[in-house]
Amino acid sequence: MLVKLDLAKNLALTKIGSIVHFLEIRGTPVAEAAGVQTLLQGAQRRSNSETELLAEAEKTFDLLYEAYYQPPKT
Repeated sequence: MLVKLDLAKNLALTKIGSIVHFLEIRGTPVAEAAGVQTLLQGAQRRSNSETELLAEAEKTFDLLYEAYYQPPKT
């Protein structure tokens, strides 16, 4: 998906994509996957609807993006 949308050069998205890929279908282990899975389980327990779950999960992935993002060097 990242390649198709021309986003593969964004290393933060690539890292998050590898975590999501591992959580969905396994494959190559990603160290952070267990922690992200735990956060998403907490989001599920906290949420009373799919809308709430999406909002909670969005926070997790937004924070991951901020942690992994490296601004382009100028």
